[in-house]
Amino acid sequence: MSDKPDIFNIERFAINDGPGIRTAVFFQGCPLRCKWCANPESQMIGKHSRTISCDELFDIVLRDKDYYDESGGGVTLTGGEALLQINSVLPFLESCRKSGISIAIETCGCISIEKVEIALIYADLFLFDIKTLDRDLFTEYTGGSLDTVMRAFRRICSDDPRKIIVRVPVIPTFNETEIPQIIDFAAVHGITELHLLPYHTLGVAKYKQLGRRYEFSVTESLDPAVLKQYIPLGKKAGIRIKIGG
Repeated sequence: MSDKPDIFNIERFAINDGPGIRTAVFFQGCPLRCKWCANPESQMIGKHSRTISCDELFDIVLRDKDYYDESGGGVTLTGGEALLQINSVLPFLESCRKSGISIAIETCGCISIEKVEIALIYADLFLFDIKTLDRDLFTEYTGGSLDTVMRAFRRICSDDPRKIIVRVPVIPTFNETEIPQIIDFAAVHGITELHLLPYHTLGVAKYKQLGRRYEFSVTESLDPAVLKQYIPLGKKAGIRIKIGG
């Protein structure tokens, strides 16, 4: 293996990035600029990242295979946006597959269909972000194209909607009134599990460290308890709602 992706963190024994005990690999670089982003250091490939060989990465992930097997876990590629560097991790993904390590990929969906097609070959699960169903709002708050996201989402659904867990960051003043519509949208596409991720301000200090201004206006975290009201709504739609990752 000679490919060397850029990463900014590896978290072993992660429990909020897919089912079971997992190793979460955080890839550098993201096509979006969400105003509330909690990991601003992940947005650009540069001084906050390090390169790692696919061999080294696999060696780290393989250490905890017994825990994956026992708990139904595996490895999660996250970020940033992991699919930006999908071509750099193909040897790593091949090794995981040959070793029976389950692969999950967290994605914002603002990625080319070509990279989605590659991911479909390897991924057992996608943690797919749906931030809003409003095109103009999406562009205003993230800088991206909702059409691109929806194209990726529908392509994965056409393969197998059971491969997707929808993750919704619930952001005050942005999408908090949209949750019922997003649940309905997910149900129509055959999704059976959806995670509501309450807005938090844990990343605000990072902006100061980076010499950047935090652009989002809300400065108080959202109480997770207020999201429990959507659990019955999800159940009615045939969707398991989980609060948090």
